[in-house]
Amino acid sequence: MTEHRLRKVVRMRTRLADEVYEQLFASIISGHTGPGDRLIQEKIAEEIDVSRTPVREALLRLEREGIIRPAGKRGFEVCELTEKEVRDAYQAREAIEGMAARLLAGEDRPEALQHIAEAIGRASEQRHESIEAAYRANEAVHRAIVEASGNTLLVELFDVVWGRQMAVRLYAELFNEVDLVSGFAHDHTSLLEALRGGDPDRAFEAVTEHIRDGLELQLLAMSERSGRMARSERSGRLARSEAVGSERSARSGAVGSEPAAEHEGVRHDQH
Repeated sequence: MTEHRLRKVVRMRTRLADEVYEQLFASIISGHTGPGDRLIQEKIAEEIDVSRTPVREALLRLEREGIIRPAGKRGFEVCELTEKEVRDAYQAREAIEGMAARLLAGEDRPEALQHIAEAIGRASEQRHESIEAAYRANEAVHRAIVEASGNTLLVELFDVVWGRQMAVRLYAELFNEVDLVSGFAHDHTSLLEALRGGDPDRAFEAVTEHIRDGLELQLLAMSERSGRMARSERSGRLARSEAVGSERSARSGAVGSEPAAEHEGVRHDQH
């Protein structure tokens, strides 16, 4: 009988791949790695001092989740969000979370409401720790609302929207706009009050309005970012144009000075 042996190396590699994934995830959600930035397997492996295999696994996981896409040999780039993708994501959230709120408000479930209140409290404490912490805390609040509805299919649909990490890119896009962050407040407390009110229609409206407010801020953040990138590109073109102009002027001046020197030399010879 052949002895069965545990595949320790594979298990360790999987754990290491998770650690690499978390580092890449944090870099993307913090804005350090942004849309269009390249992720090269070999460079990442060298930078964090691991083999290429766990890096490859982490990159493929990010690709499956729709955060990055292939770009060149063994490379990936962070995907750029379109306005349609943003609207699609928020519309899906309205349908899922709005229905969950309607179901919850129509029932007497104080323990579920307490669970939501606790999630809101944690979110308030973690909001300023980091963008990733704020994202995780915000997701926990909204998932608690959907879980409290008692509809397991709505929970699965919630995880599809948030689990694809579309929300990660949306959140990173929004919270990397500092001016927007300073004026942005997650009014989860008002959502809780609406859910406690026992009015399904009011609860539905409160949640969908909250999500729509987020959509408007998201579109504004995207507009701000696009404008900043356009200004940066114009500045770059202007700088390159000025550099070319300066180089041409320098060459022209050098060429123009040579005949003068020759004439000067001729005059000296004649004397």
